[in-house]
Amino acid sequence: MLPALIETGPASERLLSSAERARVETQIEASVFHLPSILERRAREARGLPKRQRTRHKLIAATASQMEVNGYDGLTIEAIIEAAEIARGTFYLHFQNRSEAALAVQRAFIAMMRRRRPRGGSRMAAFDAIYFMNVFYIKCYKANAPLLAGQEALMHERPELSISRDYRNHKWALLILRDLARRTGLDYAEALTPEMIFGVRATVGMADETLREIFVHRSPKFSELITDDLEMARVLSVLWFRSLYGRDPEL
Repeated sequence: MLPALIETGPASERLLSSAERARVETQIEASVFHLPSILERRAREARGLPKRQRTRHKLIAATASQMEVNGYDGLTIEAIIEAAEIARGTFYLHFQNRSEAALAVQRAFIAMMRRRRPRGGSRMAAFDAIYFMNVFYIKCYKANAPLLAGQEALMHERPELSISRDYRNHKWALLILRDLARRTGLDYAEALTPEMIFGVRATVGMADETLREIFVHRSPKFSELITDDLEMARVLSVLWFRSLYGRDPEL
């Protein structure tokens, strides 16, 4: 788990120095993960668990590896059981169909993002907090882009995934507005207007669509504009800051 970015002290609007920024970027780099590799390692380390749990770990790891190679559209139960080296009937003891197995992979990704995301942003300058979260999100999205490519297709088959994402993004928007109110002295209740919540949700959607275009669809003109992850995070963070605070950050 990534340690708090700033260990102690009250909230500050002092931007980190270049050396401090590099230290945090290094911490974040260490927290970035490739989900198929993690799931494969878990499957190998599950030898001491009951057989049913070991088999489930193997199936989820195999599903992730096949989704990375073939996407969700090309995912088949036959490919999963061949990669996991189990019988077809055993698959159905754990999952009803391929979408249920893929859903387990997506939930593992969400849980890992939550577990490894940067902490301590409330004690940093607003721009730094936004920037470091974007660095983490960009790098994790890039490392797992083949898995995320099939997310939209999976949502059509498993609408609960779409509902879950909507709930998470809404909760995230409320947390952002709480932090905004704390930093600006605005009463939190006054920040919870439909317009404010909509604005934050729209900004979240903008960032998600940007990463999808670059890392999943690999749009040639868009992808060539900024190829450095940290520079991409900086540009997105300036847009985030403008959206939230109505002005440019003092960089």
